[in-house]
Parts: sequence; C-alpha cells; structure tokens
Amino acid sequence: MDRCVLAYQYHKQGYSCAQSAAGAFADLTGQEPEQLFSAAGRFGGGVGGSHEELCGAVGGGLLVLGLLAAHTDGEFRG
Repeated sequence: MDRCVLAYQYHKQGYSCAQSAAGAFADLTGQEPEQLFSAAGRFGGGVGGSHEELCGAVGGGLLVLGLLAAHTDGEFRG
C-alpha cells in the first residue's frame, strides 16, 4: 500500500500527524505500528502539542530516519 494512503488512513482513525507518518513506515523499521505510534505520541501538534516550531509529520519522519540510519557510537553528527 502507498505510504501516503496508509498515513492518511491512520490519521482518519484518530492518530496524530506524527504517529501517522511514523506508523506508515513500520515495515521498514521492523517495529509494529503501535510501537511507532507510542514513540511519536508527543510529537503530534508540534513538540509537546505546542502547535509551534515543528510540524508533527516532520517529527514522525525524523523518528523513522533515526531508526533507519541510526548512529550509536556516541559521536554527534549535527
């Protein structure tokens, strides 16, 4: 299924933009959608629900990118 369609379906079910975006990539991350919904839960509506600064969908996407291209050696690569 198209990831955009899947994310839209999740959003129609009541998940936030962050949760919907992250959940649509569950198959690539090796996580269950519910795990990603939980991890992205506080990114909905912007960080902490502030509705400012960072779009929830961007936060969910960054969560997925962190899982797919993780660096765990402790060296910051900002």
